[in-house]
Amino acid sequence: MFSKNRWLKIIGCALLVVAPCIGAAAQDTRFTNNQYGVAFQPPSGWAPTILVQYEGQQRPDGGHPALSLSADDHLTDISEEGTNKLADDFLAEFSEGFEDAKIIGRRKLLVAGLDALQMDLSFKGDEAVIQIRRVFVPVKQQNRTYIFTLSDSTDHFNESAAAGDNAVASFAFLQTGAQTGPAAVVPPASGVKSSAYNLMLVLIGLAALAIVVGTAYLLTRKRRDAGSSEHIRG
Repeated sequence: MFSKNRWLKIIGCALLVVAPCIGAAAQDTRFTNNQYGVAFQPPSGWAPTILVQYEGQQRPDGGHPALSLSADDHLTDISEEGTNKLADDFLAEFSEGFEDAKIIGRRKLLVAGLDALQMDLSFKGDEAVIQIRRVFVPVKQQNRTYIFTLSDSTDHFNESAAAGDNAVASFAFLQTGAQTGPAAVVPPASGVKSSAYNLMLVLIGLAALAIVVGTAYLLTRKRRDAGSSEHIRG
């Protein structure tokens, strides 16, 4: 009779085939949106809260940084005139209900090879001064603007901004989406296609497990039948 320990060894070896497939899915933290065909890498250790918002770990004072990505189905004007209007609208958004709201910085930059605008605002909250950074990325080919928003208390903002800026810099367009610039091609990640791919790997691993166990069973039965035949002949 096939020993219990030998069965455990066989199953353990088969699980070694399945485990890397499951691990690949667990380690995939890149955010992708196949509807719009975009992706970016959130800061390490930050966890998603809503569809496109990530939050850093809560600090002893109760605060934490947050980074979100949204999409407006129109092109945002980031010319000098358009930037002035954005600054006015940004300021008006926080002037009511908050004290000392003011624009504290703005600059042009490239994101995914496209012209973008970064704008910083601060205001006095209930317990601390809060700083917000918005990055506007207009995409003419899609007639759409992507907006990153990073927020944290002023005391911790520089640290959070370093991680947030890296996330913005990782923004790219998926190969299956709109090709808009030099950063248009990125590897598949945690979206629908990646989930299906990881599921396929898991199913392959399970099939391997079934093959290993089935083969072991047939070999055991063959040995048992051979032993029975020798016993009869004896």
